[in-house]
Amino acid sequence: MTIGKSSDFWGLWFNKIMAMLALISYLLVLFDMTYLPLRDFWLQGKVQASFKTPIFNVIVPDKPLVVLPENIRKVVIQYDWVKGIEPHRDTSQYLQKVEQLNAAVTQGGDRKEIDSILQDLQTKSVAMIENNPFIAAGKGGVLEGIKNSLRIRVFGDKNASAKAAFQQFWTWENLSSDYEGNLNFFNQKVSPLLAANYFRSVGENGLPEDQFIVWDFPFALLFFGEFLLRTFTISRRYRKVSWLSAMFWRWYDVLLFLPFWRWLRIIPLMMRLNQAELINLNFIQKKVNQGFAVAIAKDVTEVVVVELIDQLQEIIRQGGIEDILSRTVKDQYIDLNNINEISEIIKLVSEVIFNKILPRLRPDIEVLLKYNIQSSLSKSSALVQLQKLPGLKNLENQLSHNISKQIYRVLENILQGFGKDDPNYEQLLEGLMVNFRETFAQEFKAKPIREPLEFLIIDFLEELKINYIQRLSPEDMEVMLEESKKRAIAKSP
Repeated sequence: MTIGKSSDFWGLWFNKIMAMLALISYLLVLFDMTYLPLRDFWLQGKVQASFKTPIFNVIVPDKPLVVLPENIRKVVIQYDWVKGIEPHRDTSQYLQKVEQLNAAVTQGGDRKEIDSILQDLQTKSVAMIENNPFIAAGKGGVLEGIKNSLRIRVFGDKNASAKAAFQQFWTWENLSSDYEGNLNFFNQKVSPLLAANYFRSVGENGLPEDQFIVWDFPFALLFFGEFLLRTFTISRRYRKVSWLSAMFWRWYDVLLFLPFWRWLRIIPLMMRLNQAELINLNFIQKKVNQGFAVAIAKDVTEVVVVELIDQLQEIIRQGGIEDILSRTVKDQYIDLNNINEISEIIKLVSEVIFNKILPRLRPDIEVLLKYNIQSSLSKSSALVQLQKLPGLKNLENQLSHNISKQIYRVLENILQGFGKDDPNYEQLLEGLMVNFRETFAQEFKAKPIREPLEFLIIDFLEELKINYIQRLSPEDMEVMLEESKKRAIAKSP
């Protein structure tokens, strides 16, 4: 194994280890974020879903399904310490009183003792309804569920008095009629809700107590040290990259040790898992990068092209066309390659016209020339008289046919001359172009022609800007980028 391959091997394993530690850290963050909303599940380990409709309610399954063993629940619920959670004093005392009642009844206790406990339960029930001890834990609606259950159990009516339902329930006459059934009802419907209530202490900063920093600090310290070491190594490896620039290069690693916005650690986690080759996000990364490129390209294209068109419009408004037309071939002209581009362009175009286009259009051109010549000859009175002589009846048709042939040959010879390397011909062609330019400039400099021309060009540029540049959609830009990429791949060796 060579040195380079060895360093790559150990570097990959280092990335794998750090990625797994980042994964463990993020799982702890997710557990901490979801602990309070899921605390009832961690406490009871039961699953039951209810669906309310305007017609009926659906509960699946009929009885709560226990999916978490008790030994696991006891371990997980110890996390209450991290969140500063303690059993709520009122609801805990309420449950203790119920246990005392059950012990007194099952052990055959004194009736006076049982009546005293029942009286105490009635008093605590009224106090619970009036004070609602569930509000502090964000469970204000739990009490309503308890009250509804007692109303239906005692009176069979949700609209009955909740206080009367509790007082009636905790009477010996009611309990003794079906003690086991009433106790099972309370243990299944009411006791779990009371047991899930809690009190959370508040710190000196006025916020609920949270000791998650105790769990998170070792990971944060580890990733902070790794961030400094990794960025320092990058700055030493690349001489032109400063330590600060390397930190900006690895900006996403900062999220791993920030004490807030911990949920954002998913960003460096996914990037590290991808770099460690534990997952493959190349496709997603490609799409994200392409999305950024499309957005930037669209904005840049609009800004650049619109600005260019605006500048062209301003140049035209300031008399740019007149300045261009005022220049002549006598003006100083910078030649970059000692080639007469106009002449060469004419040669290339004429070669295509002569070799490709004219052979296909020759019959149509000859017919058109013949028609025009024949129309002109038909107006000649002398030719009309000659056709009356014997043997000259088709003179007009013959003349138009021959003349059209001759004109086409002359045109063909001219176009053939464009493609030949003839210095004299090129000199004549250049003179023609110079005279054409001077004549063109003189004619178009006239105000009656120049002003409408400027007006039309400015309006055309404005329409071009509105209809084609500013209406480019992200999909258009994506297609343009894909086409550009294909052309680049095709040109690459």
